[in-house]
Amino acid sequence: MQLTEKNVREARLVAIKCHGTQNYDEVFPYENHLDDVVDILKRFSIVHPKYLCAGYLHDAIEDGAISYCSSN
Repeated sequence: MQLTEKNVREARLVAIKCHGTQNYDEVFPYENHLDDVVDILKRFSIVHPKYLCAGYLHDAIEDGAISYCSSN
């Protein structure tokens, strides 16, 4: 599956929805943390959509409302 910028935008929205009203450092909306992670990836020239999607979704399983599903 070829991921695109549209997938990155969708991953961000899913991640934000998963975290709901959760805060980061008890102060900031969680989406700030997610955007910071992706900004760090971009700063290191890691710009492939699959890594940016992973950056947004990295906490979604442990903190959010989605589960891991493996497909072959």
